Amino acid sequence: MSRRIEWRSKGEGHSALVTVDGETNLVTYVWPAGTELITNFLNKMDRLTSSDELSVGVHDTDPESFGMLIMARSEDGDVVTVEPQRYWESIGFFFRDHGIDPHPYTRAQ
Repeated sequence: MSRRIEWRSKGEGHSALVTVDGETNLVTYVWPAGTELITNFLNKMDRLTSSDELSVGVHDTDPESFGMLIMARSEDGDVVTVEPQRYWESIGFFFRDHGIDPHPYTRAQ
């Protein structure tokens, strides 16, 4: 695995998406996580793999310094791992508590 993108959190409202080099296990890019970026991470991942323009370059940083792992995906979009309790708590915080859905094709009835 060359790179993976991880959703990490230090608590409610303190999440980040980080790109981790698969060989060194060090963070190379970080994005402050917001509703729009998390939606992209959960669905298409096009903003995270086709362009690094939104990210801040970080080098030689341990992924755990960005908090606990919620979910990780490969560059190809495959889910590598997910921590179910943290995942659903974070979905609640970013989406459900605000009455929105993380899937862009869901429409209000």
